[in-house]
Amino acid sequence: MDFHAGNFAFEYLNMTYIHQFLLFIWSTTSYEQIALGLLGVTAIRCSQDHRPQYQKLAPIFGLLGQPFWFIAMIKSQQWGVVVLCCFYTMAWWKGFARWYLPRKK
Repeated sequence: MDFHAGNFAFEYLNMTYIHQFLLFIWSTTSYEQIALGLLGVTAIRCSQDHRPQYQKLAPIFGLLGQPFWFIAMIKSQQWGVVVLCCFYTMAWWKGFARWYLPRKK
């Protein structure tokens, strides 16, 4: 057996399994759940930080996650949660406006 670093990965990993794994990760149900988890947890974590530079990022991550919430809830026909998503979007937008849009004096 050849243990050169360049051949090691291709010799011991069957490319069919890697292809199946990548298809699983990027299938329509999986990518939404991954995005929801990563963006949602990041938004909440940033919003609870004591440093303003991290609090400032919370609405960005929150707003980036909202399309995935809408997609997931519409596909599962959870219409009450779709309405709830509208309220969450408005809340994240308020945070975005607070940090990034100029205020009227």
